Amino acid sequence: MSKYWVVGGKYASTDFSNLAPGAEDVRIGPFVSYAEAKSAWAELSRQASEQCNVRFVITESG
Repeated sequence: MSKYWVVGGKYASTDFSNLAPGAEDVRIGPFVSYAEAKSAWAELSRQASEQCNVRFVITESG
């Protein structure tokens, strides 16, 4: 059965390849459905909407 995670954080730049110095890698989950993960992703993204170098994505495992 698939599980879904929301991952991301504050990156050093908008190329999103490396986290900013001192930033933590955010991992939230697991969620049993994509819809639950999307809801969490939407809330985190809304909270960070004014920060251009913060990004979250949904990943699937399992």
